[in-house]
Amino acid sequence: DPDQDARTIARLVPAALTRGTDWATVERLVNLGDVDRELVKSARVVRIREALATGNDEAIAAAAMPDPHDVLIELSEVEREQVEAALKAAKPLAGRKSFMADPAKVEGSKDLASVETPVGSKPTAEDGSASGA
Repeated sequence: DPDQDARTIARLVPAALTRGTDWATVERLVNLGDVDRELVKSARVVRIREALATGNDEAIAAAAMPDPHDVLIELSEVEREQVEAALKAAKPLAGRKSFMADPAKVEGSKDLASVETPVGSKPTAEDGSASGA
């Protein structure tokens, strides 16, 4: 499993460096991009679990979102359910949806591809068809 290998290496590289291994050797043996990605993901998972331990919905939501590295899939099913409940309950993040939410069930969501602009009319930000240019 390449992801498991990267996680293991991510833990071993700092130990090797503190014991005198030089960066050139590490770079020759290891894909540092994968190691960096796994270190970031691991730190985010720890942060989310720490927030879950507080039981504070706002802290959990702040730790969990945004999720650009898809770390929520690293959590157990129970943890993911707790995060989803916290995201729904957190007031400052009201209206945001997580990747786990069904877009069809999110109130007020609008599929911009389905917004039609009448021929000859100018697109507006209100109808979702503005290009932003």
